[in-house]
Amino acid sequence: MILFVGRNDGHLTPATFLKFAQLQALFDTVEAIKSYELEQHTASLLVKIIEEKGWASDIDLIEGGHINILFTDEEERDAHKGYDLARQARFNLDGVEWLPQEKVEAEYGVP
Repeated sequence: MILFVGRNDGHLTPATFLKFAQLQALFDTVEAIKSYELEQHTASLLVKIIEEKGWASDIDLIEGGHINILFTDEEERDAHKGYDLARQARFNLDGVEWLPQEKVEAEYGVP
């Protein structure tokens, strides 16, 4: 099992690289990157509006990362494939950290 920090699956954290391989195959590299840039822009704009309106405490807006846990070998392969393709496309992957299973178990209690 591998753990990495990045995507917040449906919350207000833009995607990093998950599904990059699928988007690239369906559309192309430029369009795949554009979709992630649009998601980043949208999330940033929503946070800006929330902060400007003073709604952060009302909606429990918390800044920070997100942890994805990969349970199967297939999930791990897919995640690495998306990461590698996004990196080759010069996609910004700053902030993505792959954690070894031992650290996941010790810090998060996930076997």
